[in-house]
Amino acid sequence: MNIDITIGEDDGALDELHDALARVKAQTHVVRLAMAGMGDERDMRAIMSSLDAINDDLTQAEAMLKR
Repeated sequence: MNIDITIGEDDGALDELHDALARVKAQTHVVRLAMAGMGDERDMRAIMSSLDAINDDLTQAEAMLKR
């Protein structure tokens, strides 16, 4: 019950969380596309970069949820 009140009172944090999750969804799509056409080292670097970005956004979202 307290969580619902906190979320309702802090729409900015909820918007930030929504944005972070949208970025994760987009980055996951990029990874899937890159894996489907993976053929060289550049593709592997793109995948690793996207995975790093996903990890960063999930870490940020986790920190927001812990507030």
